[in-house]
Amino acid sequence: MYPPAGCKRKRESDPDFFKGFKQSMKIDNNPTHKRSVQGNISEDATDGSKAIANVRCFIPALDKSAKSGEKGNFIFKSLPAGEYTIIFTKYGYEPVTKTISVNDGERTDLKIKMVPKVFPE
Repeated sequence: MYPPAGCKRKRESDPDFFKGFKQSMKIDNNPTHKRSVQGNISEDATDGSKAIANVRCFIPALDKSAKSGEKGNFIFKSLPAGEYTIIFTKYGYEPVTKTISVNDGERTDLKIKMVPKVFPE
């Protein structure tokens, strides 16, 4: 289980071990970590905005999806630069489709308003 007395583990004897590990995992030097899309989803109501949780946010071109949190926030990290269509869906609301551009080193912020769907009786 443990190394014999007097023996050091690789991480203890080599101070650059974690530095190399982080670089290999692209933790600190990931050039795409700043490219992201984030935003907030709320209900388009006359009495003010109400955050909508559990909205599915889907980018078909990349086959990536996310869900909005309790406060209606969502985020997509590390997207390649380009133009994408995002589809926002939740049962009881009209779907929303938004086309966005992701540029190198920039973050795209969105404010999405969803309208409740009226079901026929």
